[in-house]
Amino acid sequence: MKNENPCNCVHIAEEIMRIPTYREPEREQLPMFAENRVHQRTSGRVYPVPIINRVIRDRKIDKEYKAIVLENEYIHLIILPELGGRIFEAVDKTNGYDFFYRQHVIKPALIGLFGSWISGGAEFNWPVHHRPSTFMPVDHHIEKADDGSITVWLSEHEPLHRMKGMVGICLHPGKAIFETKVRLYNRTALPQSFLWWENIAVPVNTDYQIFFPHDVTHVHFHYKKSVASFPVAKSVYNGIDMRNGRDIRWHRNTVQPTSFFASRSKSDYFGGYDHGKKAGVVHIANHHISPGKKLFTWGYNQLSRSWEKALTDTDGAYAELMAGVYSDNQPDFSWLEPHETKTFSQYWYPLKQIGEPRNANRQAAFNYEKSEGRVEIRLNVTESFPCAVIQLFLGDERIWETVHDLLPGEPYVAELEIAEDIDERELVFDVKDALGNEIIGYRHQPHHNVDLPEPARTVPPPCELHTSGELYLAGLHLEQYRDPCVSPEAYWRAALEKDPGHALSNIALGRLLLKRYRFWEAEELLVRAVNTLTTWNPNPRNGEAYYYIGLSLKYQNKLDEAYNAFYKATWNYAYRNLAFYALAEIDCLKGDFHAAREHLESSLDTNTQDLKARDLLAVVLRKLNYAGEAANLIRQTLAIDPLDYWAQNEIQLIDGLEADRSIFDSMDSNPEQTCLDIAFDYSRAGFFVDAIDLLQRLIKYKDGVDNICPMLYYAIGYFYGIIKSNKESEDYYKKARAADPRYCFPSRLEEMLILRDVLSTRKDARAACYLGNLLYDKQQYDKAIECWELSANLDGTYYVAFRNLSLGYFNQKKQPDKALAYLKKALTLKPNDTQLIYELNYLMELSGISPSERLDMLETHSEM
Repeated sequence: MKNENPCNCVHIAEEIMRIPTYREPEREQLPMFAENRVHQRTSGRVYPVPIINRVIRDRKIDKEYKAIVLENEYIHLIILPELGGRIFEAVDKTNGYDFFYRQHVIKPALIGLFGSWISGGAEFNWPVHHRPSTFMPVDHHIEKADDGSITVWLSEHEPLHRMKGMVGICLHPGKAIFETKVRLYNRTALPQSFLWWENIAVPVNTDYQIFFPHDVTHVHFHYKKSVASFPVAKSVYNGIDMRNGRDIRWHRNTVQPTSFFASRSKSDYFGGYDHGKKAGVVHIANHHISPGKKLFTWGYNQLSRSWEKALTDTDGAYAELMAGVYSDNQPDFSWLEPHETKTFSQYWYPLKQIGEPRNANRQAAFNYEKSEGRVEIRLNVTESFPCAVIQLFLGDERIWETVHDLLPGEPYVAELEIAEDIDERELVFDVKDALGNEIIGYRHQPHHNVDLPEPARTVPPPCELHTSGELYLAGLHLEQYRDPCVSPEAYWRAALEKDPGHALSNIALGRLLLKRYRFWEAEELLVRAVNTLTTWNPNPRNGEAYYYIGLSLKYQNKLDEAYNAFYKATWNYAYRNLAFYALAEIDCLKGDFHAAREHLESSLDTNTQDLKARDLLAVVLRKLNYAGEAANLIRQTLAIDPLDYWAQNEIQLIDGLEADRSIFDSMDSNPEQTCLDIAFDYSRAGFFVDAIDLLQRLIKYKDGVDNICPMLYYAIGYFYGIIKSNKESEDYYKKARAADPRYCFPSRLEEMLILRDVLSTRKDARAACYLGNLLYDKQQYDKAIECWELSANLDGTYYVAFRNLSLGYFNQKKQPDKALAYLKKALTLKPNDTQLIYELNYLMELSGISPSERLDMLETHSEM
């Protein structure tokens, strides 16, 4: 690529980019629960998201995408917000090298959790791998800093758990490196496990080499189930026989598809290098929090060729360099506590004419090659260092020095003559700037042979574990790693059979039941935990159990008891932020805004990054007529997170901005679900009018769109009912019943309460079906089936209820004949539905019906 930006500055532009695209089929309209589905060796549950379950390859079209072009004089990036915020193109402008794999077609394959996935560029994977929303739009915001840098923020409320994840792609003037600034915020009331891997596709060939730091002695496979020495593998690894010795740094030496996760390193870098093109890429991150260094390759066999054909037309083979934070394997999940924010940065930059670096950091990458009587030094720098001092030492004795202007994009190469008998292990290299600050250095690091660790063990069944403590830890692991097949509940219940008072197991099981909306059962377990923890003293060591008790009581509308429990949780620092926030919500419900303000300020004293506490405090200040103070707080919040939509809504209310300055203009990642999140934030604190206003403005903004989610109307109707506006309430309930039911898959606690309230006084077949979906997802199977039966009885034409009943009766009630009858009824109501045909055929096969009988039955119940 020609360098078209010679000045020392960063340019940004939003453009329309036409890319040949294979069209994506319509998302599946039936709820898919997939309770034991395995995806990337962890849970493949997809509810409440509609999925794609097929690909279309009949033709491709030139499709227009919104593209954000970010570049300086060295690096050119293209970002596609409509495709998960993927970096689509990354080019070293000094030599035109695509240091990320550049696709020239959008050709989705069924690799993602929700279906569609494409290769190429950079994918930001969280909270599971691959990023579930990888083929969905994200919100974006462009931020220009005083130092001339520009950051493109990409954000979403992720669709599985409604946590908030964002990455800022930042480019500075005069630097041949870009930064990914990450903010992960758990905006839920319960802890969630997560992982973060930046997944970079790189163009590979037989000259491509992966490099890990020199202290990496071995590699693991997924889940650490297999291990091999590095760089030369000498064992059977993931079923691949490498006992004759295979240098797995070289891409050509891996035939079968596999992954290599590096063992823990004390260095901050890894990457890949194409020796034929003399160019590559390096990743830099603090190894203390970013230990994950991985290569995935499709290899060189028939399977790799099949996947290459499935994912691209002409762009050839690729591999994936992945960088994990708080994670060194997959699955390897960490915890994000309620209202916790984790922030970190990772860095990427291109390499040129350097070979495999022996050391790299954010400022430079260094290599040297030694042969008889000479040493060749090679340096890449990411910024200008005039009058840099480059030195070579033999032990403590300096044997060579030069002063040179080091410039990004201009590799430094120097060849020195040295004595032939010099021991390479005594060479020490040092590069300093003109002020004496180190740019980079290197001294020989011996590669020690170490005994390979044993592969990771599988968690044994509960009957093989002997103590409550062992059972608790096994269950915690299964919960944290989102095991797709084994529930932690069995382990915690086994622990409680051995010791009914085991506090940790009671708390863990209580927390799990809170996530399943079984509050009364959770309360009993959590109180039992407190009784154990207070055997010898009146107060437990920390407030965890009291916080969960408070939640269970609040969700049962026992506000006074919940208030007492939350206050007890504030005695412990770890739960002060959460408990004071919960107290403030109850204060607001009671109209005591002065107490709410005090509690929110105490919450923020503990956690200044808590966006929800900041936003709720702004609401309280507005209600107390301190509009100026509220506006200042909100503007400070938007400086932290410019895509915090609760904050944006508040500033619009405070400033009285008109509709043409709507917060919805930048909402690309499912604005209906994002606005429901915020509306429920308002409603939990009793601000029902504000919740109504937000949702009504969204509906008005979407005027003319015929597929508005019914839950928006149900929520408004419910809120109107609470404030005694009964006519408006009924009007919106009518709109909800008439709304398009496709893709209405409720999952939140508030949605359960709303739908239960609807059904308490009204006959609403759709609401009954929606509530059944939610309860089935929360493993309240009998209640879900009751809801679906009610829906089918109220509306004998609604095929979704009959299909769902077939799932319930087959999977839970173990009545295949009844399940088969319900599925036949569904297909009669919805002929030619491919998912129903698939499910009916599968169910008949499980029931032992012959292929010819199955074909006759399918022809009878559809219009094939």
